Amino acid sequence: MFRYTKNFSVGDVSFDLESDWHLPAGNIETVDLCLADLKSNQQSDWLVLAGDLFDTEDGEDVSSEIVQLFSKIRNYKIVWYLPGNHDLRGRKDPWFSLRGLDDFGVIYPKLYGPEIIQHQGLQVMIGNLFYDFQFIDSRILNITP
Repeated sequence: MFRYTKNFSVGDVSFDLESDWHLPAGNIETVDLCLADLKSNQQSDWLVLAGDLFDTEDGEDVSSEIVQLFSKIRNYKIVWYLPGNHDLRGRKDPWFSLRGLDDFGVIYPKLYGPEIIQHQGLQVMIGNLFYDFQFIDSRILNITP
């Protein structure tokens, strides 16, 4: 269930990366243990947290758990969230239900496809390109390699 924090650098930017926690929905004690482990392994001011945060069935809405989890992450200056298929699938509009993340300054994709986000002088493409979403041709976003 718990994963180890990996630290990466891109240019002058260092960030911690975590993913695939598959926490049981509705079990806040397990979430708190996982966040304590994350804090004890922190090596950077930036966190990239990639889904699947919770282990869900198709159609199970864990957006309130996701927002509650991010409300407790206070030790990072910048938090990027890349939802996984368990975090999104099976709901009519999963993006709308994640809007509560805006209150905590979490940077996350707000569309079904990739987005280019400018942040602190960096241009970062984030998106959801999982097996249950269609891939989007880079020409649609006017991106040149």
